[in-house]
Amino acid sequence: MRKQIMTTVAAVLFVVGIGLANEAHGAGACNLQTIKGNYAGLVIGTIPGIPLGVAGSPTVTFDGVGNFTGKDVGLFGGFPNNSTTTGSYTVEADCSGTLTTTFDNGFTVPSRITISDNGAEISMLITFPGEAGTGTFRRVGGPCSLQTIKGSYAGFVKGEIPGVPLGVQGAPVTTFDGAGNFTDSDAVVFGGNLFPGLSSAGTYTVNSDCTGTLDHGGSIMRLLIVDNGKEIFGLVTDVGPLPPQVTTADWKRQ
Repeated sequence: MRKQIMTTVAAVLFVVGIGLANEAHGAGACNLQTIKGNYAGLVIGTIPGIPLGVAGSPTVTFDGVGNFTGKDVGLFGGFPNNSTTTGSYTVEADCSGTLTTTFDNGFTVPSRITISDNGAEISMLITFPGEAGTGTFRRVGGPCSLQTIKGSYAGFVKGEIPGVPLGVQGAPVTTFDGAGNFTDSDAVVFGGNLFPGLSSAGTYTVNSDCTGTLDHGGSIMRLLIVDNGKEIFGLVTDVGPLPPQVTTADWKRQ
């Protein structure tokens, strides 16, 4: 009996020791260099009194010593609102940190960040009083071309449209041909009503910095290609003849 108890205690201590070792290893996992490089993402925010709030599709370059520069192509109240950005960032050993973003009009926004997947992804929470906003950034990779996203992607599209209760959601399977054309099959829920079996086609562009556009019948979506083409973020920046709206997309390679 005594031997069994001692064996059990030893096993428990062994497991606890592994946990402490892992915790100690994780304690120094992140620093300013962890997110050095180019990132792109989507940011969505709500501001009282601003219909449709704010949405952005920023690209950001972290220098590894606590500073960053970027460009944001976004929407304010559903209308285009583009800006260059500069700022500073901190990173703690537990992979949390802060961003302080200054837009070219002088407006400054503080945020909290958490870093995951060895720096491949950054999650962001806007901490400016009176606003509510979140964002996700992924490491870009690159350079990119039309061929980078050749193939099929499974996606999710979400739109907020004034006067349409519940908005619009879609689950497209989109195929890019590597030469600037795409086709997709989709099921759409519009105002809570399902419209299955939809299909469409259009054109796309890709720049060397892994940004691009998708032209869907005159509605233009900005594309951000991340993780060497494994994932694509999208934000509609020109709705054409449609009313102002905020529509975002996220595709992942099948």
